[in-house]
Amino acid sequence: MAAYFSSASSNSRNTLQAVAVETPLWSSMGASSFTSAPMMFAFVTSEDVEHGKPAPDVYKKAAQKLGLEACDCAVFEDSLAGIVAAARAGAVKVALATTNPKSFWLDRKLSEERPNAIIGDFSEFSACAFRALFIS
Repeated sequence: MAAYFSSASSNSRNTLQAVAVETPLWSSMGASSFTSAPMMFAFVTSEDVEHGKPAPDVYKKAAQKLGLEACDCAVFEDSLAGIVAAARAGAVKVALATTNPKSFWLDRKLSEERPNAIIGDFSEFSACAFRALFIS
């Protein structure tokens, strides 16, 4: 099974690519891995869509670039606008309690603002937890 990764950001493409080059996940795989199976990557920035977050455009575009439907994707977000955008796209929402604490996410009243899961950072997440997001 292939692994699909996308970065959907309000940052510029140049900023996103500069960060990606310095990030261990991306840089450890080498440039040729960006286009070869079993891993697929897509970068989507505000430059690629008409409306930014909280509109769903960036997540729908990222899913499309990967050949997926947004409802088959999980979005990891640290901002409320990003969680709302993910909800509006129909994606599973995972809040990172980095910018906002866990209590902030637990206090959300509107369904589109409530994440399906909350993690402190990626070290708290596993493949089993990821699969469980789509089973419930």
